[in-house]
Amino acid sequence: MALLGSPLAAGLESLRFASSAAPAMLHQAEALAGLRRLGLPGCRIGDEGAARLASAAFFPRLLALDLGNCNLSSLPPLPGSAGLRSLDLAYNHI
Repeated sequence: MALLGSPLAAGLESLRFASSAAPAMLHQAEALAGLRRLGLPGCRIGDEGAARLASAAFFPRLLALDLGNCNLSSLPPLPGSAGLRSLDLAYNHI
């Protein structure tokens, strides 16, 4: 994703995807150092994608996370989520 390679990425505080391509970019976490809110509604990342997300470098700094309709079958382990103030898990199989 070109956005993550741009200088704008480091200053982003809020990012929302509504596409199944979003999980592929999550491994580039160092580019999202300032991220505070992440929305992945409908991205269908599944349990494995949620686990990868929870291990991303920016994850402990998130304040809001939208995992609605992400094809989750269980509550993902969210280590380092003490700062999380909003978590949307609607329309999953939990």
